[in-house]
Amino acid sequence: MRIGNDAWTQKQLDVLGEVLECAWILREQLGQLSPTTADFLISVADRAAATWREPDAGIWEGREGERDYLTSKLMCWVALDRAVKLAAQMDAPGEKAQRWETVRDEVPAAILDRGWSDSAGAFTGAFGSDHLDAGVLLMPLMGFLPADDKRILATMDAVERELSTDALVQRWTGAGDEGAFVICAD
Repeated sequence: MRIGNDAWTQKQLDVLGEVLECAWILREQLGQLSPTTADFLISVADRAAATWREPDAGIWEGREGERDYLTSKLMCWVALDRAVKLAAQMDAPGEKAQRWETVRDEVPAAILDRGWSDSAGAFTGAFGSDHLDAGVLLMPLMGFLPADDKRILATMDAVERELSTDALVQRWTGAGDEGAFVICAD
């Protein structure tokens, strides 16, 4: 979208994981990848490896500027994880797959160390923040942590307690009248 929405000017790293997650889900239907498709997916994985540490505007297109959004870090991990698993299908050079694997294995420490807030008792929207973000509920869905992990359970409880109204879930702490998202609803 280019009219009426500034998202097209923002750096949103989460999309890198969304692209490679789609390729992973469709891997059997995709079969042998064309060189153009393989090169594109390799470039997406390379970008995730090169930029995951950078702040961005986040999945929710926040207007407060770029931050280290947990969901963006998570989705860069997804991009790298799926690229490692798809490396043979993409005919990726071995050194690229090794680099993706090495960088992928760095991301969890950052998320687990800087994305958890003791005061919120949950994973939060951005590193060093106490504000909740429903987007972190993607963690078990993407295979980052199991759904029964005590931190995930605590995060789900906090999101339900702080962000839920009836069956709908607000985007983040203080979203006000921004609305709720059906995708997060029960």
